[in-house]
Amino acid sequence: ELCTSYELQRKQRRHRRSAPTLADIRRIDDIDSVLFHRFLAKVEALVRASWGASSSFVQSERENDLRGGRSWVSILSGIAFLAESCPPVLGDLFCRSYPHMIAISDRNAVLPLHLAVSSIDAAAVSGSVTDSKQRRAHFINTLLDAYPASASKTSNLRSRSPFCDAVASGMTLQMSDGRMGPVQRFCDLIPEAISTRDLKTGLYPFLLAAANSTSQYRTEADHSGVIFGLLRLYPQLIHELTQDDSTASLFSAKPASELDESPCDE
Repeated sequence: ELCTSYELQRKQRRHRRSAPTLADIRRIDDIDSVLFHRFLAKVEALVRASWGASSSFVQSERENDLRGGRSWVSILSGIAFLAESCPPVLGDLFCRSYPHMIAISDRNAVLPLHLAVSSIDAAAVSGSVTDSKQRRAHFINTLLDAYPASASKTSNLRSRSPFCDAVASGMTLQMSDGRMGPVQRFCDLIPEAISTRDLKTGLYPFLLAAANSTSQYRTEADHSGVIFGLLRLYPQLIHELTQDDSTASLFSAKPASELDESPCDE
């Protein structure tokens, strides 16, 4: 709403010369516009308030909350925390204006990327799942494009890589508008991640995706697309798993006589 309000107000005659569109701004510090800086102050106040909120919903939904009770680090970290509610034009604006913030972590080595891949925002959950996922996916891609090395960095608060966090939180290989999704972007940057077990669950990424609820995705096809997409990227993993005694049982068919009877058959 703040972004929409700004874009409407900047069309007024008194603001046309001084207030550019958000998409046209290269550096925030170069803008000399009362309207824009008033808008910016409101955005930062809103993000700071959300960062400091102790909503029971957020605390219950976010295991090992990456904010960790820590003090404010940067506006970019705050926006990453709200990735599912943040309009892409706003996230892009701050990434363009303050690229150094993308690599700034707190004392627990938490980067904006870590917050974005694990983002669960109460406001977004009540809205469109598709829109919220698109916004978060776009922001993750923007962070990875600006700081590719962050793809392999883990924080001190989670025993899980950013890639596995992205898979576990319902990100996909392809976005609903056809653009590359965060999972594919991670695979391009760190191909070895496809065949690396999640440190938290011990599952390979494709099994991690399979364990997700279908409700985390726009459609069932999106869910199955991640599972089989990860397998297509590293098909030899199936062969390796069938040779591993600890996982071979997952891929061996049981005789019909050993299958439990379904309640529906009764």
